Amino acid sequence: MSHGCLTALHSSISILVVAGELELNHECNLMHWSPEDFESKLQEAMKQTYQRALKAATDFGYQKESPEALVHGAVISAFLTIAQAMTDQGCV
Repeated sequence: MSHGCLTALHSSISILVVAGELELNHECNLMHWSPEDFESKLQEAMKQTYQRALKAATDFGYQKESPEALVHGAVISAFLTIAQAMTDQGCV
């Protein structure tokens, strides 16, 4: 994966981690993260995202050594996450 793609992925995950934490924490005005806490949460989210993408890719027949496996896996994983959320909310 190119440096530009990794930078974009890192930025996107950073936003999602912060948004997810704020959404889950109803008292977000009381939340204070140190730079170390933020970095730790971000690294964990990136590891989980990588693992989910790789698992989705292999579950749907992509070889994990394939250069496009992570891209396809990320799209599949995102779709499945949204589909599950819609199902949980009774939309489908």
